[in-house]
Amino acid sequence: MLRCLHTLVYSIDTDARNTSEQQLQAAIGHEGYTSLLATLSTDGRISDDLGVRQLAAVILKQVIKKHWSAEAPKFEAPELSANERAHIKAVLPAGLAQESSKLRTAVAMCIAAIAKSDPDGWSGLVENLVGAIHTQRATNKALVHGAIRCLALLSDDIDEQQLPQASRRKGGGGRGERGRTAEAWCGVCGAVGRAGGLTHVPMRVLGHAHVHTPRIRSACYWGVCCCAWDGGGG
Repeated sequence: MLRCLHTLVYSIDTDARNTSEQQLQAAIGHEGYTSLLATLSTDGRISDDLGVRQLAAVILKQVIKKHWSAEAPKFEAPELSANERAHIKAVLPAGLAQESSKLRTAVAMCIAAIAKSDPDGWSGLVENLVGAIHTQRATNKALVHGAIRCLALLSDDIDEQQLPQASRRKGGGGRGERGRTAEAWCGVCGAVGRAGGLTHVPMRVLGHAHVHTPRIRSACYWGVCCCAWDGGGG
Protein backbone atom coordinates (compact mmCIF):
# COMPACT_ATOMS: atom_id res chain seq x y z
CA MET A 1 0.00 0.00 0.00
CA LEU A 2 2.73 2.48 0.92
CA ARG A 3 4.47 1.89 -2.39
CA CYS A 4 1.26 2.52 -4.32
CA LEU A 5 0.47 5.67 -2.37
CA HIS A 6 4.01 6.95 -2.78
CA THR A 7 3.78 6.37 -6.53
CA LEU A 8 0.51 8.31 -6.77
CA VAL A 9 1.93 11.23 -4.79
CA TYR A 10 5.33 11.54 -6.46
CA SER A 11 5.54 9.62 -9.74
CA ILE A 12 4.99 11.26 -13.11
CA ASP A 13 4.95 7.87 -14.86
CA THR A 14 1.39 7.44 -16.12
CA ASP A 15 1.60 3.65 -16.39
CA ALA A 16 2.97 3.35 -12.86
CA ARG A 17 0.24 5.60 -11.51
CA ASN A 18 -2.49 3.68 -13.29
CA THR A 19 -1.14 0.38 -11.97
CA SER A 20 -1.05 1.74 -8.41
CA GLU A 21 -4.63 3.02 -8.69
CA GLN A 22 -5.80 -0.37 -9.92
CA GLN A 23 -4.02 -2.20 -7.11
CA LEU A 24 -5.53 0.07 -4.46
CA GLN A 25 -8.99 -0.30 -5.99
CA ALA A 26 -8.66 -4.10 -6.04
CA ALA A 27 -7.66 -4.13 -2.37
CA ILE A 28 -10.97 -2.67 -1.20
CA GLY A 29 -12.51 -6.11 -0.87
CA HIS A 30 -9.66 -7.39 1.31
CA GLU A 31 -10.22 -7.40 5.06
CA GLY A 32 -7.94 -4.94 6.82
CA TYR A 33 -7.25 -2.69 3.85
CA THR A 34 -9.53 0.14 4.92
CA SER A 35 -8.42 -0.19 8.53
CA LEU A 36 -4.85 0.25 7.39
CA LEU A 37 -5.81 3.41 5.48
CA ALA A 38 -7.34 4.79 8.67
CA THR A 39 -4.33 3.89 10.78
CA LEU A 40 -1.94 5.35 8.23
CA SER A 41 -3.94 8.57 8.16
CA THR A 42 -3.79 9.02 11.93
CA ASP A 43 -0.51 7.41 13.03
CA GLY A 44 2.76 8.97 11.96
CA ARG A 45 4.75 5.95 13.14
CA ILE A 46 3.79 4.01 10.01
CA SER A 47 4.91 6.79 7.68
CA ASP A 48 6.09 10.33 8.32
CA ASP A 49 5.32 11.39 4.75
CA LEU A 50 2.47 13.89 5.05
CA GLY A 51 1.59 13.63 1.37
CA VAL A 52 1.21 9.87 1.55
CA ARG A 53 -0.83 10.08 4.76
CA GLN A 54 -3.10 12.77 3.36
CA LEU A 55 -3.74 10.71 0.23
CA ALA A 56 -4.56 7.71 2.42
CA ALA A 57 -7.21 9.81 4.17
CA VAL A 58 -8.63 11.04 0.86
CA ILE A 59 -8.92 7.47 -0.44
CA LEU A 60 -10.43 6.39 2.88
CA LYS A 61 -13.13 9.06 2.55
CA GLN A 62 -14.00 7.77 -0.92
CA VAL A 63 -14.17 4.20 0.34
CA ILE A 64 -16.42 5.24 3.23
CA LYS A 65 -18.86 7.01 0.94
CA LYS A 66 -19.19 4.01 -1.37
CA HIS A 67 -18.71 0.98 0.87
CA TRP A 68 -19.58 1.89 4.47
CA SER A 69 -23.15 0.67 4.46
CA ALA A 70 -25.43 -1.05 1.99
CA GLU A 71 -28.11 1.41 3.12
CA ALA A 72 -26.10 4.47 2.11
CA PRO A 73 -27.37 6.31 -0.99
CA LYS A 74 -24.08 5.97 -2.90
CA PHE A 75 -23.35 2.39 -1.88
CA GLU A 76 -21.26 0.15 -4.10
CA ALA A 77 -20.31 -3.44 -3.23
CA PRO A 78 -18.50 -4.70 -1.26
CA GLU A 79 -19.77 -3.48 2.11
CA LEU A 80 -17.13 -2.98 4.81
CA SER A 81 -17.24 -5.55 7.60
CA ALA A 82 -18.37 -4.68 11.11
CA ASN A 83 -14.80 -5.16 12.37
CA GLU A 84 -13.43 -2.72 9.79
CA ARG A 85 -16.07 -0.13 10.64
CA ALA A 86 -15.41 -0.46 14.35
CA HIS A 87 -11.64 -0.08 13.91
CA ILE A 88 -12.00 2.97 11.69
CA LYS A 89 -14.34 4.71 14.14
CA ALA A 90 -11.93 3.88 16.98
CA VAL A 91 -8.83 5.39 15.39
CA LEU A 92 -10.10 8.37 13.39
CA PRO A 93 -10.89 10.81 16.26
CA ALA A 94 -7.23 10.84 17.33
CA GLY A 95 -6.38 12.14 13.87
CA LEU A 96 -8.12 15.42 14.66
CA ALA A 97 -5.21 16.29 16.96
CA GLN A 98 -2.47 16.08 14.35
CA GLU A 99 -0.22 19.08 13.87
CA SER A 100 -0.80 19.22 10.12
CA SER A 101 -3.97 21.21 9.36
CA LYS A 102 -4.29 19.38 6.03
CA LEU A 103 -4.26 16.01 7.76
CA ARG A 104 -6.75 17.22 10.38
CA THR A 105 -9.10 18.36 7.65
CA ALA A 106 -8.72 15.11 5.70
CA VAL A 107 -9.53 13.07 8.82
CA ALA A 108 -12.45 15.36 9.67
CA MET A 109 -13.85 14.69 6.19
CA CYS A 110 -13.65 10.95 6.86
CA ILE A 111 -15.51 11.33 10.15
CA ALA A 112 -18.19 13.47 8.51
CA ALA A 113 -18.53 10.90 5.72
CA ILE A 114 -19.16 8.15 8.29
CA ALA A 115 -21.73 10.26 10.12
CA LYS A 116 -23.59 10.81 6.85
CA SER A 117 -23.26 7.22 5.55
CA ASP A 118 -23.98 5.16 8.66
CA PRO A 119 -27.72 4.47 9.04
CA ASP A 120 -27.17 4.14 12.79
CA GLY A 121 -25.30 7.42 12.99
CA TRP A 122 -22.33 7.94 15.30
CA SER A 123 -23.54 8.01 18.87
CA GLY A 124 -21.91 10.72 20.99
CA LEU A 125 -19.85 12.17 18.14
CA VAL A 126 -21.13 15.75 18.29
CA GLU A 127 -21.06 15.82 22.08
CA ASN A 128 -17.48 14.54 22.14
CA LEU A 129 -16.36 17.12 19.59
CA VAL A 130 -17.94 19.98 21.52
CA GLY A 131 -16.49 18.52 24.71
CA ALA A 132 -13.01 18.60 23.17
CA ILE A 133 -13.42 22.29 22.43
CA HIS A 134 -14.43 22.93 26.03
CA THR A 135 -11.77 20.85 27.76
CA GLN A 136 -8.73 20.93 25.49
CA ARG A 137 -8.53 24.57 24.40
CA ALA A 138 -5.63 25.36 26.72
CA THR A 139 -3.63 22.18 26.25
CA ASN A 140 -4.29 20.83 22.77
CA LYS A 141 -5.01 23.55 20.24
CA ALA A 142 -4.56 21.19 17.30
CA LEU A 143 -7.36 18.96 18.62
CA VAL A 144 -9.64 21.94 19.14
CA HIS A 145 -9.06 23.12 15.58
CA GLY A 146 -9.70 19.59 14.34
CA ALA A 147 -12.94 19.35 16.32
CA ILE A 148 -14.05 22.74 14.99
CA ARG A 149 -13.34 21.68 11.42
CA CYS A 150 -15.25 18.46 11.90
CA LEU A 151 -18.27 20.24 13.36
CA ALA A 152 -18.27 22.60 10.41
CA LEU A 153 -18.33 19.67 7.98
CA LEU A 154 -21.18 18.09 9.93
CA SER A 155 -23.21 21.30 10.14
CA ASP A 156 -25.43 20.72 7.11
CA ASP A 157 -26.82 17.54 8.66
CA ILE A 158 -27.26 18.84 12.20
CA ASP A 159 -30.66 20.14 13.21
CA GLU A 160 -31.65 22.02 16.33
CA GLN A 161 -32.72 18.88 18.16
CA GLN A 162 -29.14 17.57 17.96
CA LEU A 163 -27.58 20.60 19.62
CA PRO A 164 -25.91 19.24 22.77
CA GLN A 165 -27.17 20.31 26.16
CA ALA A 166 -23.84 22.05 26.66
CA SER A 167 -25.15 24.90 24.52
CA ARG A 168 -27.95 25.56 27.00
CA ARG A 169 -26.54 24.48 30.36
CA LYS A 170 -24.89 27.67 31.41
CA GLY A 171 -27.74 30.04 30.56
CA GLY A 172 -27.61 33.24 28.52
CA GLY A 173 -27.04 36.91 29.04
CA GLY A 174 -23.28 36.87 29.59
CA ARG A 175 -21.14 39.12 27.47
CA GLY A 176 -18.63 37.54 25.15
CA GLU A 177 -15.39 39.10 23.96
CA ARG A 178 -15.60 42.46 22.16
CA GLY A 179 -18.92 43.16 23.85
CA ARG A 180 -20.72 40.49 21.83
CA THR A 181 -23.57 38.87 23.75
CA ALA A 182 -23.70 35.10 23.95
CA GLU A 183 -27.17 35.20 22.36
CA ALA A 184 -25.67 36.80 19.25
CA TRP A 185 -23.70 33.62 18.68
CA CYS A 186 -25.16 30.29 17.71
CA GLY A 187 -25.83 27.94 20.61
CA VAL A 188 -22.53 26.09 20.55
CA CYS A 189 -20.58 29.28 19.86
CA GLY A 190 -22.11 30.87 22.93
CA ALA A 191 -21.44 27.81 25.07
CA VAL A 192 -17.81 27.70 24.03
CA GLY A 193 -17.41 31.42 24.58
CA ARG A 194 -18.93 31.30 28.05
CA ALA A 195 -16.87 28.25 29.01
CA GLY A 196 -13.54 29.61 27.95
CA GLY A 197 -13.77 33.30 27.22
CA LEU A 198 -12.72 32.62 23.65
CA THR A 199 -12.32 35.50 21.22
CA HIS A 200 -14.55 35.91 18.20
CA VAL A 201 -12.32 36.09 15.13
CA PRO A 202 -12.93 36.02 11.37
CA MET A 203 -12.94 32.57 9.82
CA ARG A 204 -9.21 31.97 10.01
CA VAL A 205 -9.84 28.39 11.05
CA LEU A 206 -11.65 27.54 7.84
CA GLY A 207 -10.28 30.32 5.66
CA HIS A 208 -13.54 31.72 4.30
CA ALA A 209 -16.17 34.28 5.21
CA HIS A 210 -19.00 33.57 7.60
CA VAL A 211 -22.18 35.42 8.47
CA HIS A 212 -24.37 34.60 11.47
CA THR A 213 -27.73 34.09 9.79
CA PRO A 214 -30.77 33.21 11.93
CA ARG A 215 -30.62 29.61 10.64
CA ILE A 216 -27.00 29.34 11.68
CA ARG A 217 -27.64 30.89 15.10
CA SER A 218 -30.45 28.48 15.84
CA ALA A 219 -29.61 25.24 14.15
CA CYS A 220 -26.03 24.62 13.13
CA TYR A 221 -22.42 24.57 14.20
CA TRP A 222 -20.86 27.09 11.81
CA GLY A 223 -20.74 29.56 14.67
CA VAL A 224 -18.30 27.37 16.57
CA CYS A 225 -15.81 27.98 13.80
CA CYS A 226 -15.82 31.69 14.55
CA CYS A 227 -14.59 31.05 18.07
CA ALA A 228 -10.87 30.70 18.53
CA TRP A 229 -8.12 32.02 20.72
CA ASP A 230 -5.82 34.89 19.93
CA GLY A 231 -3.38 32.50 18.27
CA GLY A 232 -5.80 31.86 15.39
CA GLY A 233 -6.07 28.72 13.29
CA GLY A 234 -3.34 26.12 12.91
